[in-house]
Amino acid sequence: MEDPSMHQELSESICVEEYRRSSEEKFFNRERTLKLLELYKKYKPKVGSFEIKSMKRLWEVIAKDLSNMYRVTISATKVENKFKVLERKYKTIVDNNNSTGRGSKYFEFEEEMEDIFQKKKNIRPTILLSSSEVIKVTQNNKENVSNPQPQLVALDSMQIRNNVDTEPRQETEVPTMSVAENSVAVGQTTKKRKIENNYKRPSAAFKKRNDILLDLKNDLTAYYDKKLALAQKKMELSERKMKDREQRTAQLEKFIQERTSLC
Repeated sequence: MEDPSMHQELSESICVEEYRRSSEEKFFNRERTLKLLELYKKYKPKVGSFEIKSMKRLWEVIAKDLSNMYRVTISATKVENKFKVLERKYKTIVDNNNSTGRGSKYFEFEEEMEDIFQKKKNIRPTILLSSSEVIKVTQNNKENVSNPQPQLVALDSMQIRNNVDTEPRQETEVPTMSVAENSVAVGQTTKKRKIENNYKRPSAAFKKRNDILLDLKNDLTAYYDKKLALAQKKMELSERKMKDREQRTAQLEKFIQERTSLC
C-alpha cells in the first residue's frame, strides 16, 4: 500500500518547482534576459581571477548587478537556472539546424547565444569524414553539402569539331562532384587552414595566469622593498639615540668634574 505522505511530498515539490519557474518567467522578460546574456559575456572571461574566482561567484555578481539595475531581488540560483535553460534551448536549435531533412527553428536569443558559444566544440561539434580528416560544421559547409554544385568541364571548340568528324556521335557525360567528394574537398581546405593557423599561440587563460603571477611577483617585491626601507629607518633611529645618549653622558661627566673641582 502506498504511503500518502509520499504523494503529499511529491505534490509539494511539484508546486514549489512550478512556482520557481513562474517567478523566473515573470522576472526574466526579453530586456532582462538580454541584460543577463550581456553581463555573462562581460564577466565570463574574468572567471579564475581574483575578482571572480569561480562560476558560483560569477552568478552572484550577475545577480547583484541585475538586482541593482531593476531594483528587484534576484538570487544567483535563479540567474544560473535561467542561463542553463537558454543554453539547453540553444543546443537544441543548433542540433536541429545541423540535422539534414529538418526545417530550421527560431530561437529568440540565438544571435546573442551565438556570440557566446561560437567557439565551443560541445555546441558546434565536428563532423568526421574519415579516420584522418575532420571538418567543422559551419553555415557555408552545410550549404555546400546539402546543395552540391556540379562542375562542368569546358571543351575547346576545335576539339569538339574534330571529335564530331572522326568519331560517331556519342552522349557526352558531364562529370559531377558527389556530396562526399565535395565534403572531402571542403574538409581538406579546412585542414590546410588549420595547419597554417595551428602554431602554438598563448591562450587568453595562459596570458591571464602569467599576468596574475607577474602581479604577485611585483607585489612581493614592493613588500620587501618597503620592509627593507623600514628596517633602515629603524637602524638610523637607533643610531641617533645612541649618539644622543653618548652626548648626555659626556655632558654629565663634565658637569660632575666641574662640581668636584669647585669643592
